Amino acid sequence: MRKILSGVVLVTLLAAATDQVQQRADKKNIVALGYVPPATVVNVFGQGISMLVADWAIIDTMFYYGTLVDPAFSKEEHVLIDYYNLYRHMLRSARLDPYNQDVYYFSQAIFTWEVGRINEVNDLLDYGMKYRSWDDQLPFFAGFNSFYFLKDYPKASDYMLEAYQRSGKELYARLASRFLRRSGRTEAAIAFLQDQISATKEPALKKRFLQRLKTFEMILSVERAVQAFERDEGHRPLSIDELLDGKYLQNAPRDALGRSIFLDENGSVQSRSGL
Repeated sequence: MRKILSGVVLVTLLAAATDQVQQRADKKNIVALGYVPPATVVNVFGQGISMLVADWAIIDTMFYYGTLVDPAFSKEEHVLIDYYNLYRHMLRSARLDPYNQDVYYFSQAIFTWEVGRINEVNDLLDYGMKYRSWDDQLPFFAGFNSFYFLKDYPKASDYMLEAYQRSGKELYARLASRFLRRSGRTEAAIAFLQDQISATKEPALKKRFLQRLKTFEMILSVERAVQAFERDEGHRPLSIDELLDGKYLQNAPRDALGRSIFLDENGSVQSRSGL
């Protein structure tokens, strides 16, 4: 009973503090966000209260954000969103209740595209993965962030492999193999595909894996030809044509769909079909 009363008092004080803080705006017209105490403080009142405060903080954050992005409100008041404390709200909410998916999904939607805090979001997603061990979306989000925003293909492939292991979805396997190859780990991508082909019973899925495997094996042979050319000539070839002298490649390489394999502007080996 004492814990329940303490929790009620805590939430009441939080609501009052939030009301006072949100009534204040700084000189830059940033609308202030309410206060969420650290998990070390709230956890004293018990897990139930921690989850209650976490839920309240998430609802408060979403209401705050939803209100300020409303065109009628923002145009009239010329306000700016307090993204710094918005992220702190999400971080403390995760510490209070790491199983609540709204923390991670909201952070992925807001702090990547709008604020560009990619590393911070991935840190939060990493934290959530430890608790939401069944959730394939968290490693998928982190993999997408690593690929799209950070151009970190090794990390992107690791996250997509984790997403695939959690769900078995073909999309994640396809992305994992692609990012493995883009990170310079073509042999690892081939080994991964070989393993999935052995484990896959569904004929259509096995066929798609085989197509990608055949393409990656051809890409690997071209990569080795490029390396041999560079050793011999002291520079990388500018195009596949420089390799077609019988010493490095016998024929123009093609992928599993019959489309050509080429060197892009960075000298990386690519497939026209995007496999």
